[in-house]
Amino acid sequence: IRKQGEEAMAGRFFGAGTAPAADTAEQEERDAGALPSQPPAEGEKRLALVIGNASYVAEPLANAATDANLIGRVLPALGFETARIEDADAEALRSGVIGFANAVALAGPGAVAFVYYAGHGIQVGDANYLLPVDVTAAGLATAEPKLMALSQLIALLSAARPKAAALIIDACRNAPPGFQPLSASPSGGQAATDRPPDGML
Repeated sequence: IRKQGEEAMAGRFFGAGTAPAADTAEQEERDAGALPSQPPAEGEKRLALVIGNASYVAEPLANAATDANLIGRVLPALGFETARIEDADAEALRSGVIGFANAVALAGPGAVAFVYYAGHGIQVGDANYLLPVDVTAAGLATAEPKLMALSQLIALLSAARPKAAALIIDACRNAPPGFQPLSASPSGGQAATDRPPDGML
């Protein structure tokens, strides 16, 4: 019974299985609505940023928008004020992240921050980057000003000094055409990032 339940959940959340799309969407709504309300503790403010980049010029992604929408529906039930960015170009991605970090800083030392990113990711050397949807350049020197370094996201969030923070980087590793020669990484996955500050996962 447990295995059947796990397969059903995988079908709802990861696109597997044979359930019709409409039934899947309705089930996701019920699942999100069924979560118990978890109000923040006294003096605690919960803030979330959900980024779903799917409509890439070079190589669109099928699941990024769906995954981001699901996470975006679940977080308010957990007491998070949730900002969402969809199909962000370079300017929207950078300004959205900076704006969120500023909001966390203004919320004070009791803030809890949560960031979810679904979209293309790329590794160059030991650095990891999030890709805006308007990146098409074949050369890193041309494209780099548009990329959002994961280390920059961590630094901005750390500077906001939340009580606790969590980052989930749900990044596809098959970079758009033109980046393939630059994105080779060990078979184990992304390069290790610098140790995040205390209180950040």
